[in-house]
Formats: sequence, C-alpha cells, structure tokens
Amino acid sequence: MPESSDYLVVALLVLASVPTAYRYPRQLRAYHREMQRRDIQRNG
Repeated sequence: MPESSDYLVVALLVLASVPTAYRYPRQLRAYHREMQRRDIQRNG
C-alpha cells in the first residue's frame, strides 16, 4: 500500500509541474517582447 501512495504523490507532483513548465517560457517570451517594444518606443 505505501508504494502505491508514493506513486500517487509522484504523479501529482509531475502533473503539477507540467503546466508551469509550459507556462514559464511563454511568460519569459512575452516579457522579452515587452522589453523590446519599450526599447523601440524609447529610441524611436
């Protein structure tokens, strides 16, 4: 029994970490794009 509950915890951790792994690069890219736009507005 303890083994199956351990597997459940691991599965939950994996499921919880997957969306953040997908979301994080997207946020970084959006932030980078925003900074580039501000640079263009400041220089142009």
